Amino acid sequence: MYFFRSTLFVLATLFLSPANFAQVDSTGVYNNSLEKGARSVQFRVTNNFNLTTFDGSDLSLKFHRSAKLAYRLGVGLNFGIDSDDSELTADNSFTRVRDTETTSNQFGLSVNATRLKYFTPKKRMSFYWGAGPEVGFRFSDRDVNTNSTFEDSSMGISESSTQSITLNIGGILIFGTEFFLHKMISLTAEYRSRSAYTW
Repeated sequence: MYFFRSTLFVLATLFLSPANFAQVDSTGVYNNSLEKGARSVQFRVTNNFNLTTFDGSDLSLKFHRSAKLAYRLGVGLNFGIDSDDSELTADNSFTRVRDTETTSNQFGLSVNATRLKYFTPKKRMSFYWGAGPEVGFRFSDRDVNTNSTFEDSSMGISESSTQSITLNIGGILIFGTEFFLHKMISLTAEYRSRSAYTW
């Protein structure tokens, strides 16, 4: 289990107009986008105002069933290829040169679904909490090829390959607040706890 805090930038729409700016009506109700049918795409703002993944999810979508109830779906992808070539001279009294080439590949997928409950949806700042499941898997493949040259000028070649698959399933607990700068734009701060079982 681990904990972290993050400040998140929520972009509800790319098409903004002056008519959409949030206002308070005569009854004190704030005109934000916490309403039935509202949808949003969520990003994180990092240094230099770069937009990155939201809580590790490459795609994070939120949908409101009502002003007080929303569901959030996050999908994360992780993949990479790494190659390293190293040469070691005078490894020991028998080996003159050892050249090792290592290639690693990995791919991961995670999906989480969170149910969010808002306490004061008609205010400029609304507190909420949420919980939901998360599942994921990761596949990795590592190949090592070693060419050795011995003192008697003979050569030796060794190859090895390892593969692993990691599965995890767990749950997420969230406490946060959403502050509206605009009817269609808000800033969100969250405190999140995640617990997972991995095998």
